[in-house]
Amino acid sequence: YDEFRKSVTGYPLPEPREITLKIFTDQYEPSPKVTFMFSIYGLSVAHDVSRALPINPTKQCCEPRNRYQSFCKPIFLKPDDPFYSKFQWKCLGFRRTEDCNVCNTTKREQKNGVTAALDGSFIYGTNDHVAKELRTNDGTG
Repeated sequence: YDEFRKSVTGYPLPEPREITLKIFTDQYEPSPKVTFMFSIYGLSVAHDVSRALPINPTKQCCEPRNRYQSFCKPIFLKPDDPFYSKFQWKCLGFRRTEDCNVCNTTKREQKNGVTAALDGSFIYGTNDHVAKELRTNDGTG
């Protein structure tokens, strides 16, 4: 239940960063069918209907003492990474999300921190506390 998925052969899956680098290139290929607003709309929908709740959000998963905790899956970067090598980054601290311990399933399901409705909760907040955090109340935004 707490183990990460493996390939059908039983070996670990490829590192997420390696997959990203193979799929996304620096080539700019504009689409004749959609504009950049297509991406903005998709992100808006995604952020409105889902919010993962991280386990131990204060723990740094790249620190040696936390790397092998069940809530961490650090993504180690290659020295020649085309982006992160410029900043001497060696690791991306990936943290697992809270699991749904009341879901009737044999597979791990994550909790959702927001409503599953398109209701603008990422703009207005999901409760009074979050709504207050989203506003400055000083006229600046």
